[in-house]
Amino acid sequence: MSDPPIPVNEAGVPERSQAEALTDELDDLVCMLSMRDELVLQAGPPGSGWFFQPATRIVNADGGDLETREPDFCRGLATHEAAHAAITRYFDMIPRRLFQGPHLPSLLNVIEDCRIEEWLQRRLPGCAPMVELYNNILFAPLLKPDNRPDSACAQFCMSILGKWWYGDFPEGVQPIVQESLDEVWPDVRKAIDLQP
Repeated sequence: MSDPPIPVNEAGVPERSQAEALTDELDDLVCMLSMRDELVLQAGPPGSGWFFQPATRIVNADGGDLETREPDFCRGLATHEAAHAAITRYFDMIPRRLFQGPHLPSLLNVIEDCRIEEWLQRRLPGCAPMVELYNNILFAPLLKPDNRPDSACAQFCMSILGKWWYGDFPEGVQPIVQESLDEVWPDVRKAIDLQP
């Protein structure tokens, strides 16, 4: 059985889907912004999310987003992952045994997400509208009290994002979470402000 023919346009050039063209563009963008030409951006299955895997040097792009979201949403998330590749180093400094549970990696990633996005917007001001676009979409659930996770750890991490992006902690978190946030926020802010 042979593969189906690849459709071509009137000029005889193979037609490509938006996702295929965008994947090629984002692969170049990730390498350029991270200053690491060995990185590869791959389209993962729909729902796989966006992430950078330091050990494999792969940036995963959510295939569903590539197919359905506007290109600037995807460009923004690609710049986010490229920033991780360029400046995130906590996984090199902290013993791997501390990453066994979900809590420390989640906390470090949330703080680092805020830090790298501030770095991106200072270093490359033109990406600010893309950062705003995807954060306003991805963080919108933080504003809805009925979307609160049950876990105190998840509420804590979610609240750091809310405070950083919207300027205030989301309402309705557990009292212990609110007390902890009030206590540590000055130090979290200092960590976010550390820029290379």
